Amino acid sequence: MSREWAERLTACDQNKRQVLSVHRMVPGPLTEQLHEGDLLLAIDGTPVSTYMRLESAVTNPTARLTILRDAAVVEKQVTCSKVVSDGTHHIVMWCGLVVQKAYRAVLERGFSPKCGGVYISYYLFGSPAHKYKLLPKHWIVELNGTPITDLTCFLELIQRLTHGTDVRVKTCDLNGKLTAYTLKTDHNYWRSYEVYRKEDEWVLHVLAEPNSSSPAAA
Repeated sequence: MSREWAERLTACDQNKRQVLSVHRMVPGPLTEQLHEGDLLLAIDGTPVSTYMRLESAVTNPTARLTILRDAAVVEKQVTCSKVVSDGTHHIVMWCGLVVQKAYRAVLERGFSPKCGGVYISYYLFGSPAHKYKLLPKHWIVELNGTPITDLTCFLELIQRLTHGTDVRVKTCDLNGKLTAYTLKTDHNYWRSYEVYRKEDEWVLHVLAEPNSSSPAAA
């Protein structure tokens, strides 16, 4: 970093003599603009060195970032978006598992399966998931050999599974390790349902019990 930029960052906040850096990228459009290890020098020409200054500087739809990368000062025009809560707006309860799209805090760890999958955020004690040792902090990436790309795909597959069906579940942990389990569904005590946000309200929808003659996921 040049002496000029060091002095400008020092002058913008005497109590915090520091530089903000890009530590980890959440999958999204900014991954093409920013790299891990980039040092953030300024936003729209104004030096920033604290999180409060950063937050107040990105209230507009777009921002011009001045960053230091490989000893060179470069500028990037980026699109800003609001972050509301943790981003959870749709969850599915299946066999005692709370399943959803991975939320921001999970993605900030820097890993998600390439195929997509759905994230297990919690499980209920005494449920089939508990009995067959399926754990939170894992992604479900396959059901009966069928890849899971997102929550819509997961919903389509579980609605074809009847009561008492043996299901092969492949999971992926936060380090990318794959594990396979076998789980037996129990629709008498652990019916599947979804909860989703519609406008300003949460909606609970119990999934219909499939006909016993319906084909299971293959």
